[in-house]
Amino acid sequence: MSVETVLKQIFTFVTTLNKAHSDQVKKWDAKSLQNAFNWARYAEEVHLKLKDRSFVEDLDKQIKVMTVHLSPASCCQMSFDELGKASQIMFLTLMQNPFFPESLLENLFLSYNRKLDSFSFKIDAECSILSSNLTTLTIGQDMMKSSTIGNEPDEQNDLHNVNSQAKLLLDGLSSIVPRIDETKADSYVKILLQRMTELKNGISVIVSMYLQSGLTEDDVSQMICTFIIQYLQHNTNISFENVPVDLLVQTSSLDFRFLDIFINWLIHMAQNFSVNYPEGEMYEWKCNIAEPSMDFGTICYYFSQLSKANKDIKKKLHRKLNEYSMESFANIFRDILKHLQ
Repeated sequence: MSVETVLKQIFTFVTTLNKAHSDQVKKWDAKSLQNAFNWARYAEEVHLKLKDRSFVEDLDKQIKVMTVHLSPASCCQMSFDELGKASQIMFLTLMQNPFFPESLLENLFLSYNRKLDSFSFKIDAECSILSSNLTTLTIGQDMMKSSTIGNEPDEQNDLHNVNSQAKLLLDGLSSIVPRIDETKADSYVKILLQRMTELKNGISVIVSMYLQSGLTEDDVSQMICTFIIQYLQHNTNISFENVPVDLLVQTSSLDFRFLDIFINWLIHMAQNFSVNYPEGEMYEWKCNIAEPSMDFGTICYYFSQLSKANKDIKKKLHRKLNEYSMESFANIFRDILKHLQ
């Protein structure tokens, strides 16, 4: 078998592994799972047959280069030595993926171990074998559960849990980012952030990640901080309605870039109010978009809390409100200014 053929087959395994730690596994069935482990065992056979050959060093370099072309974008980095542990890596990757279907768990154990006997005492030892060069990051099962149960605002805005989840993700990113080039790291972080926005408290966690990384001065944290703010700047449809106000104000005080993003969101929300004249009553402001908890009192509360952050923010906020209040004789910004006085 030629080196070119071997590389093509290995690339198929690495591509399958890459899919195994993405949300694509939601579509997997028993056949897909078995196919993944077939490729993993093929990779182990390749490692066994070629490990003593003279061209292994060159093969190792080519394997590392091929990961750059993975789709979806990934931080997966594979070397020749990892091929010898391909089944273990595949198993652990799927076990850690919150998108892996629970209905396939038994198939997963059987595909990896071929039998269920004595599996429990083997897994602890084998977990430690996962190579540090396979750098993948998935959102943990606990985080997914805490983001999908309960609808009460107190639970949704539990700042302690949000900060804990943010720290967990930052710790993972901090171990990954230094090992890969900046372009690939940026692509991977954006994919992670996009996945976060799908969770109930995901935006809160993203804001907390930005705050925590911004308060840390090392180069890696600052790089992650830059990735996050660029993501927020380019995704103007993100809503901060379910983010704890204290977290928004604290983060706005840290960085003018986030402050601008938050103020622009508040302005946009206020622009979605229209005046309403209930029969026999004075006018009132009514939100025209499907934000269940957004009313005039709430929007004023956001502006009020932000204006209390510091004198500079208060001046900037009032300047912005004055600017918009001049657009017409009667608009919501004049009433917000009155509320802040």
